[in-house]
Amino acid sequence: MEQKPLIEVRTLTVDQAEGSSAPLTAPLHIRLQYSVGRTVQAPQWRVVYEADIAYKRAAVPLLTSSSSLFSLPLPSTSISTSLATPSASPSCFSTSSTTATAKDSASFLRHTPILNGAALLPGELYELEVYLHTIDVLSVVPETFLLQVSLLRLALFDTTASDHHDDESDGKQNGNDREVGSVNFVVQVGKNEEGMLMRLVMNPMK
Repeated sequence: MEQKPLIEVRTLTVDQAEGSSAPLTAPLHIRLQYSVGRTVQAPQWRVVYEADIAYKRAAVPLLTSSSSLFSLPLPSTSISTSLATPSASPSCFSTSSTTATAKDSASFLRHTPILNGAALLPGELYELEVYLHTIDVLSVVPETFLLQVSLLRLALFDTTASDHHDDESDGKQNGNDREVGSVNFVVQVGKNEEGMLMRLVMNPMK
């Protein structure tokens, strides 16, 4: 019998107008409400950018939630987003204006409710907020390979899963942790008329 995905996304918002693009390194703000199909004892969220390089998948870690981030309140951060309607252009990578500001200009992961080391439980509703001040992958992934379809992944790990049997998790091993679920965003990268790398992040709920 096919196992259901552990993460059930209820609502999902991305700070871009549908079908619009932004510079590859521009800030990105994602917020989702979700529930889980089974208990995750020691949850940890990670943000990873994945690109295909010479028949191999390169994973670039962008952000990882530490135990302190889950257990301690974060400073209040004000984020404002301004989206301009892209002008008509023969290219699908038309220029749009996307701005996001934070008090400390730092990337963050914020989880509600604050877990305080508690497990994720079925039947509960949770919220995850991700703010990436920049998406810097050019230092790892050559531009040639960026000009393809990539993935931005919000991956959920159970840091106690190494003590479980393999059939209790549907994910992949990463050190002593096991990925138990993820929310994946297809990212299309191209160049605009000025030669700037532009990204288009696909909302998986649409």
